[in-house]
Amino acid sequence: METSLGKVAQLRNSLRTIQDGSVKPAVETVGKVQKRHNLQRIIDKLQTVATVSQTQLTIQMLLSNGDFVGALDLITTTRDVVTSDLSGLTCFRHLPHQLTEMERFIDKMMSMEFRRALSTHLNRAAGDSASSPKMQEEERFAAIVTGLLRQRRFNVVDWFREEALSALLATLKLVLIQTLTEHQIGDVEENGEDDRSLPYYLLKTLNFDGLVGLFRALRGPLKTILLRIRSAHDVTSGLHVGLFGQESRAGTGVDMDGALTATDLSRWTAQLQELLFAVGEETQEEIAKMLHRCPGWKDLKVRTRDRQTDSHS
Repeated sequence: METSLGKVAQLRNSLRTIQDGSVKPAVETVGKVQKRHNLQRIIDKLQTVATVSQTQLTIQMLLSNGDFVGALDLITTTRDVVTSDLSGLTCFRHLPHQLTEMERFIDKMMSMEFRRALSTHLNRAAGDSASSPKMQEEERFAAIVTGLLRQRRFNVVDWFREEALSALLATLKLVLIQTLTEHQIGDVEENGEDDRSLPYYLLKTLNFDGLVGLFRALRGPLKTILLRIRSAHDVTSGLHVGLFGQESRAGTGVDMDGALTATDLSRWTAQLQELLFAVGEETQEEIAKMLHRCPGWKDLKVRTRDRQTDSHS
């Protein structure tokens, strides 16, 4: 019995030595590794919180540099982080609503910037540096259009058409008035026509030679404005096709990273093509109205018809 008790005591001492020398350090090591992992997760979470808390400031900096797409990307990323990694944090419970309001503000800002940039490009005065039809802020304009497409604002083509037709009519009206002042005696009286309409009633003062002079004066400015419209159209239509993709977020109905579908691409291309057709048709219509209102053109038509009648007789 004593021998057995001695061996049991010896075995216990050996197990205690193994526990103190091998088991406990191993368990402590595993615990410390897990603790380090948990602390790293906390640090990462705190860093994410700190980054998200600076979202508004970062968005303001991006907007000040005209990086609308970057601001929209940041809003989308922040919204995803808040709803997944930071879900349940009380301090960010109002952030999704704030991000939505900021997105709406950026949308309005891009709309205004698009009209301003396009109007500045189309209506800039003629000169050595301005005579070129190429856009002076091409990269900024492309960034604005990309941001609007990211928001699926396809009515940007309608705004483009309005600005293009407005600039075209303004050019025609300016040249028409400048040319007619050389033939009009006295002050020009308004007849209540719409501001967007050309003063066709003044054409009654033009004879045929004056009509020829008018179209000679129109040739340069008309070519310039049409080339500027085409230049803006090329920038708009030449955006990287990578913007259009087939992937979409599962269950959201929103395209991944703002990508658009092939149907959207087809629609976008068709609208831009219709824009050029609309500008061409408007130009032809205004020229036809000028000819129709000019007595010199009517007299030429009558003389031409009379000569044709005499030659047949």
